[in-house]
Formats: sequence, structure tokens, C-alpha cells
Amino acid sequence: MDVLTDICSTIRLRGELYFHAALSSPFAIRLPDDERLIRFHCVLEGECFVTVPDEKPVLLEVGDLVLVPEGNAQVLSSNTNIPEPVPLGEILEAYPVTDGVLCAGNGEVDTRLLCGYLHFDQAATHPILA
Repeated sequence: MDVLTDICSTIRLRGELYFHAALSSPFAIRLPDDERLIRFHCVLEGECFVTVPDEKPVLLEVGDLVLVPEGNAQVLSSNTNIPEPVPLGEILEAYPVTDGVLCAGNGEVDTRLLCGYLHFDQAATHPILA
């Protein structure tokens, strides 16, 4: 067994999809803290910024995949000048997910993301989780 398989087996790592996001600019979506999750976002079309507390925004382009560890809060945005990001819960209320797709915004879709998370056994302990 290779090292990665051993680690994933030990911590019982599993992946889940939230949704495929089809977003119209401008957008800024705030995701809350959610302990012991590793969120991921893959850019399928367009681009977006991901910003986590105390870090500089990172521009993601087509094909980029970002992992946000420890369930840290984060903002996904079309640009970094949007003053107040909208909480994800409000986005989901205004634009319910249909057939696994979150279509948010009123203009032409210019950004598509695949969003999900990795989770693991809450009782698991392994140095990689630190």
C-alpha cells in the first residue's frame, strides 16, 4: 500500500460535491467556517478569486483547483473590490440548487466552478491533519 492510500484509509477520507456553480459577475460569496472539512473549488470556465482570512487573494483560472483546509472561512469573488460578500446561505435561498447546479446572478454566466469538500472521521488522528 502506498503512503497516500494509507493516510486516506487511516483518516477515512471521503469526498462530496456541493454543486456545480454557474455564476454571473459581479459576485462575492462568503463561505463560513466549517471545522474539519477540506473544501475544494475547481475552475471549469472563467476565473475567480479565493480569499481566506489573513491571506492575500489568489486568482484561479480554468483548470485550477484550490484546497482550503480546516474548513476555513473563505470568499469566492469575481474581483477583489466588492465591499460586502453575500453569505452562501443567502445565495442558496435566492438561487436554489437545481439538478446539482447553482445558477447565481442575473447576467450571462462567465464563471463555472465545481465545488465540494473532503471530510474525514472526526475521531481520526494523523499528523497530516495538523
